Amino acid sequence: MADNFSDLKINDPETYRKFGLILKQFGLVIGTVPLYRHEHEINHPLIESQIQGLFNLLQDFFQTQKELVIEESKGQLLLNSTPFLLTSTVLVTMLDYLLKLKVGSIKIYPSVTFNELKKFFSLFTYSTHLVGTREEVKNLLTLCKSKNIRIIQAEYVKVSEKETVVSRKDYTFKLKTQGEPLRIDEIKKLITYLKEGALHFKKKELRKFDQIIRDPQNISTVLFYSAAKIQELKLLQNVGSWEDLIITYLWLVSEYLTRKIQAGKPLDKEVAFLEDFKRTLDARIEKNSLPIKEEGRQKIEKTYTEIKNKLTIEGLLVQFIKEKGKLEEIETRLLRAINSIDSQSLLYRAILRKIRAVGLPAEKIFRLVGQKLPQGGQDSLHASYSSANTWASKT
Repeated sequence: MADNFSDLKINDPETYRKFGLILKQFGLVIGTVPLYRHEHEINHPLIESQIQGLFNLLQDFFQTQKELVIEESKGQLLLNSTPFLLTSTVLVTMLDYLLKLKVGSIKIYPSVTFNELKKFFSLFTYSTHLVGTREEVKNLLTLCKSKNIRIIQAEYVKVSEKETVVSRKDYTFKLKTQGEPLRIDEIKKLITYLKEGALHFKKKELRKFDQIIRDPQNISTVLFYSAAKIQELKLLQNVGSWEDLIITYLWLVSEYLTRKIQAGKPLDKEVAFLEDFKRTLDARIEKNSLPIKEEGRQKIEKTYTEIKNKLTIEGLLVQFIKEKGKLEEIETRLLRAINSIDSQSLLYRAILRKIRAVGLPAEKIFRLVGQKLPQGGQDSLHASYSSANTWASKT
């Protein structure tokens, strides 16, 4: 961890270690309470033991610090402005709670008691059951507060000059790529990759990008983060509203999926991913109450339908070309085999009946047997078709 000190606001390894222990213990409590709670009661010995462990760490922490502030920024958890990467599932779970409840920050003061902590975790962890009923969540979070524990609601940012939208805290980079957030320059590369393909990128970068794109939650998080960094992402042209941004990303993802289909990836798999991505976007739109009017929603749905149809057609064309090539090869081999048989033989006649039985049209029979049709049937194409059908029907 010492390698990260140049980016931190502290340069004392021991202090950094203590900060990390507190964050980890905080996350452990959050992860433990839902497993052993009984409704609002959290009297299970394991829960109380975890809270006691946190309480002891806080007592030591407050020997040198006036307050403890936990918040999220760009996919990192911050403790008193010191960033920590999401290197464990404990921290990821903790970040999830902050995002779901739209918590800007949690402040804890030196006089905090064990019972205050216990009450806080009882209500705070229970609040996630009410996600979607925003007023109830807000009321519960208000109850979480006490004399020595404060919860600050998330701030808001603009996507365009005309809009005020969801919390900045929802633009996090909780990406499942080695626990590390992407930098803005990597986002630019990712967008270029979606749009133009693998040219000019190293294999390591491509693996990372594919890992992000293939997780609907990750790529939708990239989209949300782009909203907060729109001025820095010059590749996103003419984006002035949420529907514009969502539609832009739908098309970018479709370009990526089209290339995969053209490279031979199964059509059904790529369309299924598009559907998952759209469902994830819909869920986040509703969860965050994005200010998208009905007209904008219809525009998104129309674009999605167009993209889905485009991918389907692209996949079917690829499949058709592939199958057409196979069919032509089969026809060539079949023609050679038929031409090697005596046209007056019973075998020849049986083969023509077989061709007719498997559904090949008369013109196909004519093309396959060529000059071996009875001479009188070659006066015209129509006569040839009739002759082929009639002659192949004879027993």
